[in-house]
Amino acid sequence: DERADYVPSEEASFKRYGNDGKHAYVTLTRERMTTREVVVVLARAFSIPAEQIGYAGLKDRHAICTQTFSLPRDLLHADFRTPNSLGAIGSRCVAEGLVLEGEPQWHQSKLRAGQLRGNRFEIVLSDTDVAPGAALAQARLISGVLKRSGWANFYGPQRFGKSGPGAVLSRSRNVLAGRVEGRRSRRPHAKWLDTLMQKALQSALFNEYLARRVRMGTFSMLLQGDLVSQIHSDARPRLAKVVVPENKVVTDANDLASQVPVLKDAHVSEEDVAAFIAGEISFAGPLYGANMGKTFGSAAELEASVWCEHMPGMSLS
Repeated sequence: DERADYVPSEEASFKRYGNDGKHAYVTLTRERMTTREVVVVLARAFSIPAEQIGYAGLKDRHAICTQTFSLPRDLLHADFRTPNSLGAIGSRCVAEGLVLEGEPQWHQSKLRAGQLRGNRFEIVLSDTDVAPGAALAQARLISGVLKRSGWANFYGPQRFGKSGPGAVLSRSRNVLAGRVEGRRSRRPHAKWLDTLMQKALQSALFNEYLARRVRMGTFSMLLQGDLVSQIHSDARPRLAKVVVPENKVVTDANDLASQVPVLKDAHVSEEDVAAFIAGEISFAGPLYGANMGKTFGSAAELEASVWCEHMPGMSLS
């Protein structure tokens, strides 16, 4: 079964709330179903609007996927709202053909997109041209190189559908232009489809940005003004520390804004460069939109260049 060759699962960034809460979290395993299809099943099973069901990201149909969903307690039937009803919630999920992983838990907040530490993947390589032992040795060698150098974590083709990222960029330009002009689609599920298109647009632009850094030779270095993330941390990305003339270390974007004349002479601090080389931090690519992290200098120029190339005539603000 090819689906068993690709098994993604989530590494949660949220903590369990305790014995009570406003949302029930259920972790489910399924096959031959997209995340959206699971949401539709849960909405029907618990008689709640699909948009009220939370999840951290989209998963593939052609895989055995394990994923957590949140169900709003106040919209559930009375039989599922009592403190002791978690077992009944799990049983209803199983009755719908889903595999329940562990016990459901109460949580205080709806599960939001991106609320993940990351995803873990089990991948089986088959029909190799070399003997299994040699293939394993080669895989370990490649893994060692990637651990030292990191890799460009592009969004995969499943994010863009059959038409590909080029069609996503074209359709997204039309959707955004319509919003600017006050036009809204009235087709069924328009809101959900527009949201999906927005996420696909963010992914396509992120890939373009990352590809640009690879081509420019700046993938293996920090740029002035980069946002950086601590590896395996839930903390929000921060600005890489920069050193401006007079050896003053600046970490606040507002402080930097007042020093525009000297930014051309600023450079990333030795502390952050060392942490980057050691694999303790990584630069964070842009997810274009209202909540996009604020960069400056070389990093901001690159972000703006990618946007202008693919979304001409549209303001990033």
